[in-house]
Amino acid sequence: TIMLNDPFVALMADRTAARLLATAEKPAEARIRWIWLRCFSRPPTRKEISDATDFMETLKKTYARNGQTVSEQVIWKDYLHTVFNLKSFIFIS
Repeated sequence: TIMLNDPFVALMADRTAARLLATAEKPAEARIRWIWLRCFSRPPTRKEISDATDFMETLKKTYARNGQTVSEQVIWKDYLHTVFNLKSFIFIS
């Protein structure tokens, strides 16, 4: 079983973020759609897009509050890490 903070999961999130930034369109909504189509074989709902953008804005503020300047790749990696740990990604119904 792969755990939430397993190094493999973090590595895959980082590699996927790099691929996303290299290949996907620039608007955040297009990138979120790219992720959801690959991870869940469906587009995200409006709420899922809103939740994702809110989450990433919170991440940016949290890093800034802690005095950290992070790259766009780190923000997308952190978001992907959470996506990889969603129940709908981990379990097949």
